[in-house]
Amino acid sequence: MLEHFNLPYLKSLKRKLKPTLISTCLLCKEPTTALVSLSFGDAASLPGTYETRVCPSCEFGFARPEGLDEKSLNQYYSGNKNDHVLDFDREMIRFEEQYQIILDQLQKVAWSPSSVLDYGCGDGALLKIIGARTGIEQEKLVGIDVMDSRHLGEGWTYKHYTSLESMKNELELAFDLVILSHTLEHLIDFDVLDDLGKLLSPNGYIYVEVPNASRYLKDRRLTPGYYLDRLHINHFSTHSLLYLMSKKHLSAVATIEYSFVYKDGLPYPVVGVLAQISEAFTDTFSKYVDQEKARLQANFSEMESADIIIWGVGDNFFRAESMGGFTSCNIAALADRAKIGKSFGGRQVVSIENALNAFPTASVLITSSWESNGMKDYLSSLDPNRKVWVL
Repeated sequence: MLEHFNLPYLKSLKRKLKPTLISTCLLCKEPTTALVSLSFGDAASLPGTYETRVCPSCEFGFARPEGLDEKSLNQYYSGNKNDHVLDFDREMIRFEEQYQIILDQLQKVAWSPSSVLDYGCGDGALLKIIGARTGIEQEKLVGIDVMDSRHLGEGWTYKHYTSLESMKNELELAFDLVILSHTLEHLIDFDVLDDLGKLLSPNGYIYVEVPNASRYLKDRRLTPGYYLDRLHINHFSTHSLLYLMSKKHLSAVATIEYSFVYKDGLPYPVVGVLAQISEAFTDTFSKYVDQEKARLQANFSEMESADIIIWGVGDNFFRAESMGGFTSCNIAALADRAKIGKSFGGRQVVSIENALNAFPTASVLITSSWESNGMKDYLSSLDPNRKVWVL
C-alpha cells in the first residue's frame, strides 16, 4: 500500500530521513513512516521545518510541525494571497470544469440544491459559477474563508464570513450542498466535517475535493517537490479520503478522480467525493434491534392469551423467545420432528401430529423461515380449520 501512495516520488527527494515507524497516523492511529524533512524560509506565524510522514495502513500522508496550529495558519492565510490563483479568468475556466463535474454527480442522484455553502471559498469563483448557472438566490450562496478576497462586479456577490462560528451567529440556514474544494489538505482539525454535516438539509450532500496523492508520481510539476507545499499538511489518496469521511459518518455516493490544467500548464490530479450524512453504526444497529423487538411484539399481539403450538424449535424460536416474543401467549406444545424427545424450558418436544391431537383448539405458530409454505399446506391437509401464524 505504500507503493500506492507513490513513495518513489517522495523518496526521490534528496533531503530525506531513514524511514522509521514512530508516531501514529492521525486517521487510523497505526504506525507511520517518516519520509522527508524539509526546511523552508521564514514566513509569518509558520514553522520552518516540516517532516512528512505516511501511513501504510490507510494511505494518508501528513506533516504536523511543532508550533503549527489553527491560529497560526489562519494568521498566515488572512495576510497572504499566495495560495490563490491570481489569473481570475483562468481560474474561472478551472471552476467551470469543477462545477460541471459536481453537477453531473448531483444529476445522477436527482438533486438540485437551492442553497450552497463553500467552506474555504477563496475568491468565490466556484460560487459565482454556481449562482450564474443555477439561479440560486445570492442570499443562499454562502462562502467561508479567513481572507475576504471576493471578486464581485456585474452586480454579483455572495454572503461571506471569515469563520464558521461567525456565520452560525448570524445565519440560520440549512444547506442543500456543502463544498470543501481544496480546503481539507490545509486543515489541522478534521472535526469541521462534523460541524458542516450538521448544517446539511435533509438529504443534502457534501462535496470534498483534494489533491490526489496517488497521482503525484505520474503528474509531476515543473518544480521538483512542489506537492510538498508546507501549506498542504495533509496528503490523501482516494482510499484515505474515503476512510476519513466514513469516520465522520459521511457515506460516499460518488467518487471522481480527474485532473485539471494548473497554472504551470500541466495536469493537476484531484479526487472528489460526493457524500451524505449516515448514522453512526452503533446508532443504526441499536435502532435495528429496537425495531425487531417492536416487530415481534406486534406479531404476537394477535396471539395475546392464546394457546399456541410452536412448530420449529430452532434459532428463530430461541431468538424470538430471548427478545420477549412469547410473553403475551401461552405455549401449549413444542413440535419439531428433528428434536422429538428433547426438553426445552420444561417442555418436551413432540411431533406436530401429536401436538395437534393433544391440543385440538390451539393455534399453530410456524417459526421456520424457509419451509413455512410447505408446512402450512401440510397443516391444512391435517386440519383445515386450524388457525396458523408464521413468525
